[in-house]
Amino acid sequence: MCIPKSLSVILYILLIFSGCAHKQVSLAPTESSIHVLDLQGKTRSYNDYLGSPTLLILWASWCQECLAELGTLNIASRLLEAQGIKLIAVAIQDDLESVRSLPQVGRAMFPVLLDVKGEFLERYPSEGLPTAYLVDRVGKPVPLVDPEDGRAKMSVVGLRSWQ
Repeated sequence: MCIPKSLSVILYILLIFSGCAHKQVSLAPTESSIHVLDLQGKTRSYNDYLGSPTLLILWASWCQECLAELGTLNIASRLLEAQGIKLIAVAIQDDLESVRSLPQVGRAMFPVLLDVKGEFLERYPSEGLPTAYLVDRVGKPVPLVDPEDGRAKMSVVGLRSWQ
């Protein structure tokens, strides 16, 4: 029987969160919160956005691949939400006005935050942008399936179609 790739990704994610996967090594401490800015410029705690599995996208306004991916994330957000998974996009190495001025951000149907102190890169290392992590309800990374090659990875770097 042939299972569509999108369904197998969802099944794999559900298996991970139901405890049917290998025990994973934690890459992220969860005892302290990262501070972020929301689009209104208010300082918030990253912990306020957790509580359920989350696809975390690290990006920047100066990154062309990031902007292309950001424009497709509304569809992905709705599909993930139907499976109980949130999506959050965090701009790193960026400033509030550059992020707010982007049309993709204005149309975003998911939280767009700014990491002004570089704390996300300390907790979630990146070899390039955009970078995606799947995190559990407390922010601990768990494997996600790369939509490009179907392999489970701790993070995915580069433009992807998350729909």
